[in-house]
Order: sequence, then structure tokens, then C-alpha cells
Amino acid sequence: MQPIVDSLIAGGDPLQAVAKVTALGAPVANANVLFTLSEIGTPPEVTEPTSDSGVASAFFEIQTAGNGTLQAAVVSAHPPLVAESMVQAVTEPAIVLNQSASRVTLDPESESQVSFFIFYLAKDGLPRHVVFEQSIEPDTGGITLTNNFPPGGFVATGPANLPPVEETIGGVVPGHYTVTSRARIQETGESSSVELAVEVVEAGAPDPLVLGNPKATPSGVEPEMPTTVIFRAQVDGTSTPPPVLFLDELDLGGEPLELAVAELRDEGSGEDAEAGDRIYTGALVIDREASELRFRVRAAYFGEEVVSGASAFLVTPFPRQARPSDPQQLVPVPGTPSRLFANEVEVKVIPGVSVQEMEGIAASIGGTVVGVIPSLRIYLIEFPGDGSANGVAQAIATLLSFSQVESAAPNVEVVDAAIDFNFPPECTPPTDDNGPCPNDGNHPDQWYLDTIGARRAWELVGGGDSAIAKVAAIEGGGECGHEDLSGRCTV
Repeated sequence: MQPIVDSLIAGGDPLQAVAKVTALGAPVANANVLFTLSEIGTPPEVTEPTSDSGVASAFFEIQTAGNGTLQAAVVSAHPPLVAESMVQAVTEPAIVLNQSASRVTLDPESESQVSFFIFYLAKDGLPRHVVFEQSIEPDTGGITLTNNFPPGGFVATGPANLPPVEETIGGVVPGHYTVTSRARIQETGESSSVELAVEVVEAGAPDPLVLGNPKATPSGVEPEMPTTVIFRAQVDGTSTPPPVLFLDELDLGGEPLELAVAELRDEGSGEDAEAGDRIYTGALVIDREASELRFRVRAAYFGEEVVSGASAFLVTPFPRQARPSDPQQLVPVPGTPSRLFANEVEVKVIPGVSVQEMEGIAASIGGTVVGVIPSLRIYLIEFPGDGSANGVAQAIATLLSFSQVESAAPNVEVVDAAIDFNFPPECTPPTDDNGPCPNDGNHPDQWYLDTIGARRAWELVGGGDSAIAKVAAIEGGGECGHEDLSGRCTV
């Protein structure tokens, strides 16, 4: 039986249990499999027959948080044929704490500002006290903390974003410190915590340099077709950024193949949007056979070499713009309000899977690859299916038997009767049935925006600058000089 590894959310998506029955290595068809989920599942047991490929599946609603045991047993088998997997279900959190930075570097007698954001999510309407607590390790007086959180805390009665906690961190003694911050509900004890690394360095010492992984536009290209790819990387942590970043190509094991295949600069020329915004940009012409490439950026910094992590890049013949899913293929998921496409499966593979291997994986269920997200190595496979959710479950079980497959899942429709989320990528100005047409020239390559209903959302909020709202507080950096963000970042 396919093991259940991740925790489930009580009241969330249903649990799909999949079991395969074989005898002497051959699949056993029409064998009744009894699935049971103790303590936390509804219904408590389901019996399903195996298909010609020996696969049976069942769905359970997860009603309550706790631990349970999922069991699959072949009915009337002698000796008993049973498989088990532990299942953990958790409730959605009632409180979440985020912070504006994960690392701070400062000199003795200097200060730095950090913001904390508390989200209260409980919906029962009961008034509860929210408090904010902090600890320092080691607590030797090396740093000081001062914030504006009221001593008595806040009283929350429903979902709300509490006022931000603005904190001043003062450096006293050089060293490494960890600040643990916790937002806690007094009445229930439920809490959410974050850690902040604080480094106090000797005055005059260079600040640490942090290089973000390179991002490529586009994130994949067709084989043997020379294409100019723009690479961008974020620089953080230092007051003296390097003049140039070098783009290195790596093998799949992370070892350098070729150094300095391109240079990335922050000079506001060429493809670089704005000088001094710490977004370094450079171009590389890629003309390769189908393969997976990996890149990093590297910089020389005060006599040392600093490198980033690696980013994947696909040279692939598979479409990078998936065609719209067929609404005629939507079928219900038994026991749930959800629907899935009976002829599609999404597959995430491990690094280094070749085109031939991917075609073989798809062919194992009689399918073909109809779309790929290169940076995530997620492929959309279309296969004949049998028009049922069980047919999708059987296909997933077959796909998971390949060592190259990291995960496989159905293509599930977002449940919202008022909105059709299967938008085609094309849009003829000024508008069509899916909402206003963007003036973004890259929109045809961003099919996923129509898939999540972004154009309809834009229409619902009225569009234009009046609809702009703060949508994120990020700590990993962003390209504020990008044409979509210019003048809309708060730093």
C-alpha cells in the first residue's frame, strides 16, 4: 500500500488510499480490498475491487485531528494479506507569526529594525488574549530588544491581522545570537514561533554576503534552438556589493562543469532594469540537446569566494504552455465535493530524468506529456483513462512504481461554481469570457495565471491602480525595478 507520509489537515482534502495486489509478481484483478481508517476517518471502512492492473483505491474524509491507522486487507485471503500505514491529522493553526527578516547583521552600538506579523485565524468568535514573547540564546547581554507590543497583549474575537510588532535590535557585544519570538493564545496555549539569527560583528569587518539562486527567463527552452536566456540573482546582506557575479554551470551533483559562462551586473544597462537595486542581470545564449542544466552564481568578496545554491533549467521538447484541460473529463471524487480530470495526472520527477525516460513513464499508462513547468520538474500527462476517479488512482499507482517519480497527483478542479478555472492562455483585447486582457507581453507564456483565475480576480476587484493592495511581506528579496513592480515596492 502507498504509505501516507505527510500530515493531513482535518476538514481539508480527502485522503486517497491506494493498494496494489500481486501474486508472484503479477497483478491480481477483481480482488476485494477492505480499507479501514481508525479513529479519524469517515466512512470508517470501504471495500473496493482491484482493477486489471491489481490496483484498488478508496477515499476518506478526515473529520478530526489525531492519529489513526490506515489498513488495506484482501478480503478472504489465506493467509491474511494486510498492509498498514500510520496517519496523522492536524487542525489548521489558530495563530501564525511571520517576520520581515531571518538574519540581521550589525555593529556594536548600532541598531537594526525588524517587523513581526501576527495572524489570528480562529473562527469561533470567542474572545482570546494574544501575547508576544521573546528569548535570546545565548542571553549574555550581547544584544538588546525593544518593541511596541502592548504589555497587556491584544484581544481577538475573529480572524484578523494584528498590528505589526516593530522591533529595534541593538548590538552590544560581537557574537552570534538567536532570537526566538512567539505569538501565543493565552486561553488555549496554542502558539507560533520564528527564529531570527543576529550577528554582531566588529566595527569595520565586512558584512556577510548572501547570494540568491539565479532565476532564468524563460525557465526552459527547446532543444537545439539558440535562445537568449536572461539570468537574475539577488544580493543581500552587505553594504559593499560586488561589482560582478559570475554564472557557473554545474553537473547534476552540484560540481562545476564550466565557470563564468556569463557575467551578471547591476548597472542599469542592457537587460538590467535599475542600477543599484541589488538585482544582478546577465544573458546567456543556450543551444543544447534535450537535457537538464544547473546553474549557480559566484562572487569574489574580500578575498573569499561566495557561491549561491543551484537552480534547475530544462532544455526540453515538451510544451511549456499546457493546453486547456477538457471540462468534459471532469468526474467527482467519491465522498467529496471535489472533481478531477479523469484523463490527466501531474507528475514531479527527480533531477536528471531524460526525455526518453519521461516518455517511457508517460507511456506506462498509455499517456503523453502535454505540459511541463521546467523550474519545478512537474509534468502534465494526458492518458486515456476510464472516465473515473479510480482510473486516475490506478494511473498514479503505476507512475509511483518508477524510481524517477518523486510524486504523482490528480489534476483537481478548484471548487467554485461561479468561476471556470480552465482558461485558455489566448486573449483577444480588450476582454474575453475570462476577463480583461493583460497588456503584459509575457502573458502567453504564463498559462498558470489563467489556470488560477487571475484575470477574473483582476476583473472582480475593478482593475487599475485603485485595486493595488499590499499582497506580501518577503524576506528573500525582490526585483523592485521589474516593470510589473516598478513604483509598487515598499522597502
